[in-house]
Amino acid sequence: MVLKEFHKIWNVRTLLLVVIVGGALFYSWVMGQMNLKHLPLFETVEVEVGTELLKRYGTQLDASELAQIQILYEQAEEKLNEVALSAYPEIRDMGFESYQELEQYCTAQDKTEEELEAFFQTKEYQLYEKMLEDSTVAWEVETCTAYQSIITKAQVEKEIEKIDTVSTLPESVQMNVGFIIQDYSRILLLVTLMLVMPYVAMENRNRVYPIAAATKTGRRLMLHQIKAMLVAVLLLLLIFNIIFYIVYQIQTPYTRFASCKAIDLWFGWTWSEYLFIRILMLDVWALAHAMVVFFLGSFCKTIVGTVVMALPCWGMGELAGLYFFPHLFTMSYKEYGRFSSGIFGANKYFPVVTEVFVLGIGMLLLWLLYQRRKREDIVE
Repeated sequence: MVLKEFHKIWNVRTLLLVVIVGGALFYSWVMGQMNLKHLPLFETVEVEVGTELLKRYGTQLDASELAQIQILYEQAEEKLNEVALSAYPEIRDMGFESYQELEQYCTAQDKTEEELEAFFQTKEYQLYEKMLEDSTVAWEVETCTAYQSIITKAQVEKEIEKIDTVSTLPESVQMNVGFIIQDYSRILLLVTLMLVMPYVAMENRNRVYPIAAATKTGRRLMLHQIKAMLVAVLLLLLIFNIIFYIVYQIQTPYTRFASCKAIDLWFGWTWSEYLFIRILMLDVWALAHAMVVFFLGSFCKTIVGTVVMALPCWGMGELAGLYFFPHLFTMSYKEYGRFSSGIFGANKYFPVVTEVFVLGIGMLLLWLLYQRRKREDIVE
C-alpha cells in the first residue's frame, strides 16, 4: 500500500512540475551563481591567488608565511604600476608617479555633493574609471586587493582571536557559496512544497479520508500515506543533492580548497565539512517542512483553501532560505573587540536547536494527524 501511495505522489504531472520549475530555478539561480564568468572580477582573482598560495604554503599561513605575503603584495603593487604606467603614460603627465597616487587622489576626497559631481567630470577621475574598466589593469588591482585582504585578515585574527595563522580559503569562496546555498535552499523547500501539497489536495478532493474512515483498515491509510510522503521527499532530496554535488564539482573551482579551514566559524571545520553540514541541515529542515505541509494540507477541502495554506508554507521556506541557511554557524561581524552575531542562524548553537525544534514540531503534527484519523470511525 505504501508503494501505491508513493506512485500517487510521484505522478507524471507532479514530476513535470518539479522538473520544470526546480530545473529552471536551479539553472538560473544556482548554476548562474556558480559561474565565475557572471560574477565580479575580484572573485576570480581571489580564487587564483588562493590556489597559488595553497600550492605554495598549504591550507594555513603562519607568521613567517604571512611575512612573505607582504612581499608578494609589494611585488603585486610594483607590477600594477608597471602595467598602468605602460598602458596609460598620461598618469605622469597629470603629476602622479604611480597608480596608487592617482587612486588616492580619486578616492580620498573630502568634498560636498556638488563638488563631487564636478570632480567626477575631471580628467583625472575619468582616467581612473577608464583604467578600472581595463581588464588588464583591473586584474592587477584585484590581485593587490587580494593580498591586502589576507594581511588585514591576519591582523584581525591576531587581535581578536589571538591566533597567528590564516586559512588560505579565499573569503569570496565562502561568501559566494553562501549565496549559492541561499538560492539552493529556497529551491529545495519550494519543490518539496510542490511535491507534497498536490498529493494531499488530490486526496482531499477525491474525498478519500471520509470513505476510508468507514473501515478499520481504511483508518490506517494515513500511516501508509505518511510513510510514502517521507520516502518521496527523501528521494527528492537525494536527487537534488546529487545534482548539486555534480554541478558544484564541475562548474566551480572551489573543491581545491576542501581541506582549508572555513573562515569565521564557531567551530574549526574544514571547507568540505562545513559544506556537508549545511546540506545535511537543509535536508533535515526540508523533511520537517514536508511534515508541516502534509499536516496543514490535510485540512484543506478546496483548491482555494489549498492555495491559501500553501502561501505561508512557501513564505516560511523563503525566510529560512534567505536568513537561516546562508549564515549557519558563522560569526557574522565584529563588534567591541569580539565576535558577535546579528544574523538569524549565525549563533553558535542556535541552528541545531532550531532544527531539532522544527523537526520535533513536524513529527508531533504527523502523530496528532494520525491519531485523529484513527478515531474517525464514521463516514463524514
